[in-house]
Amino acid sequence: MAEKSPAISIKDVARFAGVAVSTVSLTINHPDRVKPQTRDRVQAAIKTLGFVRNAAARQLRRGRSGSIGVLMREVRNPFYISVASGAEETAGAAGLLTQSGYSEGSADDERHYLELFLESRSAGLIVAPVSDDLADLLTLQRRGVPVVIVDRAIEDRSFSSVFADPFAGGYLAAGHLADTGRTRIAFVGPRGHRRPAAERFAGGLAAGLRRRRD
Repeated sequence: MAEKSPAISIKDVARFAGVAVSTVSLTINHPDRVKPQTRDRVQAAIKTLGFVRNAAARQLRRGRSGSIGVLMREVRNPFYISVASGAEETAGAAGLLTQSGYSEGSADDERHYLELFLESRSAGLIVAPVSDDLADLLTLQRRGVPVVIVDRAIEDRSFSSVFADPFAGGYLAAGHLADTGRTRIAFVGPRGHRRPAAERFAGGLAAGLRRRRD
Protein backbone atom coordinates (compact mmCIF):
# COMPACT_ATOMS: atom_id res chain seq x y z
CA MET A 1 0.00 0.00 0.00
CA ALA A 2 1.39 3.39 -0.98
CA GLU A 3 2.07 5.80 1.86
CA LYS A 4 0.04 8.97 2.02
CA SER A 5 1.90 12.15 1.11
CA PRO A 6 1.98 14.68 3.94
CA ALA A 7 -0.42 17.60 3.52
CA ILE A 8 1.11 20.75 2.11
CA SER A 9 1.20 23.45 4.77
CA ILE A 10 1.26 27.21 4.56
CA LYS A 11 4.90 27.05 5.68
CA ASP A 12 5.71 24.91 2.62
CA VAL A 13 4.13 27.51 0.37
CA ALA A 14 6.07 30.32 2.04
CA ARG A 15 9.34 28.39 1.68
CA PHE A 16 8.66 27.60 -2.00
CA ALA A 17 7.72 31.20 -2.81
CA GLY A 18 10.55 32.67 -0.75
CA VAL A 19 8.28 34.82 1.41
CA ALA A 20 7.14 34.97 5.02
CA VAL A 21 4.23 32.85 6.26
CA SER A 22 2.36 36.07 7.04
CA THR A 23 2.67 37.09 3.38
CA VAL A 24 1.08 33.83 2.26
CA SER A 25 -1.75 34.31 4.75
CA LEU A 26 -2.27 37.88 3.57
CA THR A 27 -2.29 36.74 -0.07
CA ILE A 28 -4.98 34.15 0.69
CA ASN A 29 -7.22 36.36 2.81
CA HIS A 30 -6.51 39.88 1.50
CA PRO A 31 -4.82 39.62 -1.93
CA ASP A 32 -5.46 43.30 -2.66
CA ARG A 33 -3.04 44.23 0.15
CA VAL A 34 -0.11 42.36 -1.41
CA LYS A 35 2.16 43.69 -4.15
CA PRO A 36 1.19 42.17 -7.55
CA GLN A 37 4.58 40.52 -8.14
CA THR A 38 4.62 38.95 -4.67
CA ARG A 39 0.99 37.92 -4.96
CA ASP A 40 1.62 36.21 -8.30
CA ARG A 41 4.60 34.34 -6.86
CA VAL A 42 2.61 33.10 -3.87
CA GLN A 43 -0.38 32.09 -6.00
CA ALA A 44 1.94 30.20 -8.38
CA ALA A 45 3.43 28.36 -5.40
CA ILE A 46 -0.05 27.45 -4.13
CA LYS A 47 -0.98 26.06 -7.53
CA THR A 48 2.29 24.17 -8.02
CA LEU A 49 2.23 22.55 -4.59
CA GLY A 50 -1.52 21.92 -4.60
CA PHE A 51 -2.03 23.71 -1.30
CA VAL A 52 -5.57 23.69 0.12
CA ARG A 53 -6.12 25.77 3.21
CA ASN A 54 -7.56 24.07 6.25
CA ALA A 55 -10.99 25.69 6.59
CA ALA A 56 -11.78 23.71 9.75
CA ALA A 57 -8.69 24.97 11.54
CA ARG A 58 -9.40 28.53 10.41
CA GLN A 59 -12.95 28.30 11.69
CA LEU A 60 -11.78 26.96 15.04
CA ARG A 61 -9.42 29.90 15.41
CA ARG A 62 -12.31 32.27 14.72
CA GLY A 63 -14.49 30.38 17.21
CA ARG A 64 -17.28 29.93 14.65
CA SER A 65 -17.79 27.67 11.65
CA GLY A 66 -19.16 28.64 8.28
CA SER A 67 -22.44 26.84 8.92
CA ILE A 68 -25.88 27.58 10.34
CA GLY A 69 -27.86 25.02 12.34
CA VAL A 70 -31.49 24.56 11.26
CA LEU A 71 -33.66 22.59 13.71
CA MET A 72 -37.26 21.95 12.70
CA ARG A 73 -39.99 19.97 14.47
CA GLU A 74 -41.27 17.57 11.80
CA VAL A 75 -39.42 16.12 8.81
CA ARG A 76 -42.65 15.32 6.92
CA ASN A 77 -44.28 18.70 7.41
CA PRO A 78 -44.16 20.71 4.14
CA PHE A 79 -43.95 23.96 6.09
CA TYR A 80 -40.76 22.97 7.91
CA ILE A 81 -39.29 21.52 4.73
CA SER A 82 -39.86 24.91 3.06
CA VAL A 83 -38.24 26.77 5.97
CA ALA A 84 -35.17 24.51 5.89
CA SER A 85 -34.94 24.82 2.10
CA GLY A 86 -35.21 28.59 2.22
CA ALA A 87 -32.54 28.79 4.92
CA GLU A 88 -30.22 26.61 2.85
CA GLU A 89 -30.72 28.76 -0.26
CA THR A 90 -30.16 32.04 1.58
CA ALA A 91 -27.16 30.74 3.51
CA GLY A 92 -25.62 29.41 0.29
CA ALA A 93 -25.91 32.84 -1.32
CA ALA A 94 -23.90 34.21 1.62
CA GLY A 95 -21.24 31.51 1.33
CA LEU A 96 -22.50 29.51 4.30
CA LEU A 97 -23.66 25.93 4.71
CA THR A 98 -26.61 24.63 6.74
CA GLN A 99 -26.79 21.65 9.05
CA SER A 100 -30.38 20.47 9.37
CA GLY A 101 -32.06 18.36 12.03
CA TYR A 102 -35.60 17.41 13.02
CA SER A 103 -36.66 16.90 16.63
CA GLU A 104 -39.97 15.18 15.74
CA GLY A 105 -41.53 16.84 18.78
CA SER A 106 -39.02 15.32 21.22
CA ALA A 107 -37.44 17.67 23.77
CA ASP A 108 -34.57 15.18 24.23
CA ASP A 109 -33.86 15.06 20.50
CA GLU A 110 -34.02 18.83 20.33
CA ARG A 111 -31.45 19.11 23.12
CA HIS A 112 -29.24 16.55 21.36
CA TYR A 113 -29.22 18.54 18.13
CA LEU A 114 -28.55 21.81 19.95
CA GLU A 115 -25.51 20.21 21.61
CA LEU A 116 -24.27 19.00 18.21
CA PHE A 117 -24.66 22.48 16.72
CA LEU A 118 -22.81 23.98 19.68
CA GLU A 119 -19.98 21.44 19.37
CA SER A 120 -19.62 22.19 15.66
CA ARG A 121 -19.46 25.91 16.49
CA SER A 122 -22.40 26.90 14.32
CA ALA A 123 -22.42 30.57 13.38
CA GLY A 124 -26.13 30.80 14.26
CA LEU A 125 -29.30 28.76 14.71
CA ILE A 126 -32.81 28.74 13.24
CA VAL A 127 -35.10 26.75 15.54
CA ALA A 128 -38.74 25.71 15.63
CA PRO A 129 -38.82 24.81 19.35
CA VAL A 130 -40.72 21.86 20.77
CA SER A 131 -42.04 23.65 23.86
CA ASP A 132 -42.31 27.07 25.43
CA ASP A 133 -39.30 26.30 27.64
CA LEU A 134 -36.50 28.19 25.91
CA ALA A 135 -33.86 27.78 28.62
CA ASP A 136 -31.49 25.81 26.36
CA LEU A 137 -31.79 28.38 23.58
CA LEU A 138 -31.24 31.22 26.02
CA THR A 139 -28.07 29.50 27.25
CA LEU A 140 -26.81 29.30 23.66
CA GLN A 141 -27.48 32.99 23.12
CA ARG A 142 -25.57 33.84 26.28
CA ARG A 143 -22.64 31.91 24.80
CA GLY A 144 -22.75 34.18 21.79
CA VAL A 145 -24.69 31.99 19.34
CA PRO A 146 -27.43 34.02 17.58
CA VAL A 147 -30.82 32.27 17.60
CA VAL A 148 -33.86 32.95 15.41
CA ILE A 149 -37.09 31.20 16.41
CA VAL A 150 -39.68 30.30 13.79
CA ASP A 151 -43.33 29.28 14.00
CA ARG A 152 -43.82 30.58 17.51
CA ALA A 153 -44.70 33.94 19.03
CA ILE A 154 -42.07 34.79 21.64
CA GLU A 155 -42.61 37.35 24.38
CA ASP A 156 -38.96 37.22 25.44
CA ARG A 157 -37.30 40.10 23.58
CA SER A 158 -33.95 38.29 23.89
CA PHE A 159 -34.89 36.35 20.76
CA SER A 160 -35.67 37.26 17.20
CA SER A 161 -38.71 35.36 15.91
CA VAL A 162 -40.58 34.86 12.64
CA PHE A 163 -44.10 33.49 12.80
CA ALA A 164 -47.60 33.65 11.40
CA ASP A 165 -50.52 34.53 13.67
CA PRO A 166 -52.17 31.11 14.23
CA PHE A 167 -55.25 32.58 15.93
CA ALA A 168 -55.89 34.91 12.99
CA GLY A 169 -55.27 32.05 10.56
CA GLY A 170 -57.82 29.81 12.27
CA TYR A 171 -60.30 32.67 12.45
CA LEU A 172 -59.97 33.50 8.74
CA ALA A 173 -60.13 29.84 7.65
CA ALA A 174 -63.25 29.03 9.67
CA GLY A 175 -64.84 32.34 8.72
CA HIS A 176 -64.30 31.63 5.03
CA LEU A 177 -65.91 28.19 5.32
CA ALA A 178 -68.86 29.68 7.20
CA ASP A 179 -69.26 32.39 4.56
CA THR A 180 -69.52 29.71 1.87
CA GLY A 181 -72.41 28.05 3.69
CA ARG A 182 -70.59 25.37 5.70
CA THR A 183 -72.19 24.80 9.07
CA ARG A 184 -70.28 21.74 10.31
CA ILE A 185 -66.53 22.37 10.32
CA ALA A 186 -63.98 19.85 11.58
CA PHE A 187 -60.54 20.75 12.96
CA VAL A 188 -57.63 18.36 12.38
CA GLY A 189 -54.51 18.95 14.45
CA PRO A 190 -51.85 17.23 16.58
CA ARG A 191 -52.84 15.39 19.73
CA GLY A 192 -53.12 17.61 22.75
CA HIS A 193 -53.68 20.71 20.59
CA ARG A 194 -50.14 21.94 21.13
CA ARG A 195 -49.32 25.48 20.23
CA PRO A 196 -49.72 26.94 17.65
CA ALA A 197 -52.42 24.42 16.74
CA ALA A 198 -54.32 25.27 19.94
CA GLU A 199 -54.36 28.95 18.98
CA ARG A 200 -55.49 28.08 15.46
CA PHE A 201 -58.31 26.00 16.95
CA ALA A 202 -59.25 28.89 19.26
CA GLY A 203 -59.38 31.24 16.27
CA GLY A 204 -61.74 28.86 14.47
CA LEU A 205 -64.00 28.68 17.52
CA ALA A 206 -64.05 32.46 17.82
CA ALA A 207 -65.11 32.76 14.19
CA GLY A 208 -67.89 30.23 14.75
CA LEU A 209 -69.17 31.98 17.87
CA ARG A 210 -69.19 35.33 16.11
CA ARG A 211 -71.20 33.92 13.21
CA ARG A 212 -73.78 32.52 15.66
CA ARG A 213 -74.14 35.90 17.36
CA ASP A 214 -74.52 37.61 14.01
